[in-house]
Amino acid sequence: MSLQHAASSEDGASPLLSLRRHWLRRTLALCAITALVLGIIGYVQYQPRSEQGVSYGNALYHTAQLFMLHSPHFEEPVPLTLEVARWLAPMTLLLGLVEFVRRVLRQEISHHTLSRLEGHTIVCGLGQKGGELIRRLCRERKTAGRRAVVAIDENPRAEVLAECEELGVVVLAGDATRQETLVEARVGQAARLFAVCPEDATNCEIAAQASHLRSMKATSALECNIHVSRAELREALEHTIRAHSDPGSMKLHFVDAFDPEALDLLLYGLPLDHEGIGPRDSRAAHLVILGFGRMGRALAMRAAQLGVFANGKRLRISVLDGRAETHRADLLFRHPQIEAVADLQFHQLEAASPQARRLVEGWCAETGALTSIAFCFGDETLSLELALRLLPLFEPNDVRIAVRLSRQTGLAHLLSQLRESSPAEHSATGGRSGNPTEEDLQARRALARLRPFGMEERFGCLADPGTESVERSAREVHRAYVELSLRRAAEKPGGLEKAKARPELRDWDLLSEDLRESNRQQAAHLVFKLRAIGCEVVPVDTDRLAVEKFSAEELELLARMEHARWVAERLIANWTFAKEKSILRRENPNLVPWDDLKDNVREYDRDAVLHIPELLRAVGKKVCRRGRETPLTSV
Repeated sequence: MSLQHAASSEDGASPLLSLRRHWLRRTLALCAITALVLGIIGYVQYQPRSEQGVSYGNALYHTAQLFMLHSPHFEEPVPLTLEVARWLAPMTLLLGLVEFVRRVLRQEISHHTLSRLEGHTIVCGLGQKGGELIRRLCRERKTAGRRAVVAIDENPRAEVLAECEELGVVVLAGDATRQETLVEARVGQAARLFAVCPEDATNCEIAAQASHLRSMKATSALECNIHVSRAELREALEHTIRAHSDPGSMKLHFVDAFDPEALDLLLYGLPLDHEGIGPRDSRAAHLVILGFGRMGRALAMRAAQLGVFANGKRLRISVLDGRAETHRADLLFRHPQIEAVADLQFHQLEAASPQARRLVEGWCAETGALTSIAFCFGDETLSLELALRLLPLFEPNDVRIAVRLSRQTGLAHLLSQLRESSPAEHSATGGRSGNPTEEDLQARRALARLRPFGMEERFGCLADPGTESVERSAREVHRAYVELSLRRAAEKPGGLEKAKARPELRDWDLLSEDLRESNRQQAAHLVFKLRAIGCEVVPVDTDRLAVEKFSAEELELLARMEHARWVAERLIANWTFAKEKSILRRENPNLVPWDDLKDNVREYDRDAVLHIPELLRAVGKKVCRRGRETPLTSV
């Protein structure tokens, strides 16, 4: 998707500019061809008294001279074709020269502007993610007075260049992994850098080069946002860059276009626990993933990390993919303990096969499971076709279905409207004659079951990941943990000084990515915890009674869930049990069941859930009971 195609109604001038550019080029080409053809025909038709005729070769030569305002004196009468050609040819040349000079001047102005930039934002990569990111940054620049934007791409498309020109973005055609390109973009004076190229390795190289250049010459810290879709790369990259750069020269952040979509789908879109899994619920959550590309893998990882429920039932994850065995081997190589957390099954089948259909039909028929199915193929046409063909299988047991669609417009918008509208609205708007048949209503209800996700337009959130709900909640979780830890440390002689030296008690911007990610997972899991006790998260201005504190039974249940979630998180991150804690060897003595945990460690889990209402208020949310006002009385 080009930047031009991504333009919304808010930036209506952008596609118009691109359209004008296309028509200008096409008009100049058409005028040149027309002048050439008419000139040749006119010269052949025109026969001066001193000549018997003109050959086509000479006619072509003389016509070419018309473009340079060089032609012989014509005696009347002059053929109409020749008359049109001798005026059209120089006008075409003049318009072409004007356009050429205009582009040269604009390029010179851009280079002059670039040479004076400070505190600007650099975006490396003008693909799908880069396009949406630039549009968001340019809107911020208009509304919040943000600084200029510079884009780097090795082969920027013409329509992208036209869009960037309209938005006032300076575009450098070059390799962002080369130091000279980053120097030309003035990375030493920039405030922010986004590396959002398609390949993680390219983004890592850009970050490394930027870190090296900033360490040599930097007056302030560069906020470096690196798109890395593989979580395993993040920690290794972070250690490498931090080891070879000045801590004051770069603030390192990792962004992922797939992860927010996966989280949103698991927490709210499906959701993974449907309406919530309470302590007495006998059903287990079952996530079926068709297509194990980058989005499918992101879903599986997030589900395994967060799939801890009040009834203690293990999450099931079933994967259908033509290369399932390869994907399974890759996943277990990087996370050998993931099967200790969730039940994983990989089926190497083509999705459009009778065997795959029978498997899906069997899963949908299970009454002891809360089944959710996500179609994650890169080919959205295939995803949608399979979802529509299998729709009849999903209704009996309330199977939740999500389909990855690349655009928010079109079918994705229709599906969202169908899902949000009521049956009465369906009746009022359905049917060819205004009176829908029962068959029409059934078709509408079936389509309304499909949850679209993974839209490219949402990639703009990468511009400021700190505004995401989970990210803001994670910061509050970390703040509360630091305050609690320092308060307890102050009760011991010399404990406060030792506590401040602990790496997990640093400020958020100085926290390692591993610890930031732990806080994000804890913040995300709040949604499952609250649904387990019949609560939900709503905006703070909602006219409903807020829950200020939980009952003792609820607190104990939530604390157990938090410990189980933390154990799952640590195991997936390749930590193991040991009697003594070692960050270097990834060993921790608390990787044990709740009943075997020491009392002082349990208190940390209880404190973490005790302050949930307070944490949510800090991000503009509150806790409310769903359908009842009385707390859970027993577990």
